[in-house]
Amino acid sequence: MMKRNIIIEEKAEHFTQYYCKPLEPEDKKVLSVLRQKKSRSIVMIILVNKKAKYGFIVQTLKLSPPAISFYLKYLLNKHIIERTKIGYENIYTLKDQDRIEKILITYQSSFFDTLVDDWASAWIENRFDKDELNEENPE
Repeated sequence: MMKRNIIIEEKAEHFTQYYCKPLEPEDKKVLSVLRQKKSRSIVMIILVNKKAKYGFIVQTLKLSPPAISFYLKYLLNKHIIERTKIGYENIYTLKDQDRIEKILITYQSSFFDTLVDDWASAWIENRFDKDELNEENPE
């Protein structure tokens, strides 16, 4: 399939990733991060809650603070999340939520993650509910 350009191979740090069609460079970067379970879990926590404090992420994932710090730094360096310091607390938000949502919906089946499945189902239901309301009450 690679010879016929049906799939594209990309070698990363310690693994190889395959894509079925050309992606925008930014989408490819986001998808690469989302395919890593721990990074995806942090992104999902922030996505579901709109923002998350460092302590909340540690408590939710039940990982050591140094491990969470490692993944947060990785996500910051990849420009997936942003950090805002309020007093002594770090608050994390997604840098491009629309792009992340689009990629999660498009590649949902490739993640094998119930959290992604549950979020995607809720997102789709919510989107349809909003569309129905707009049709019933045009302005």
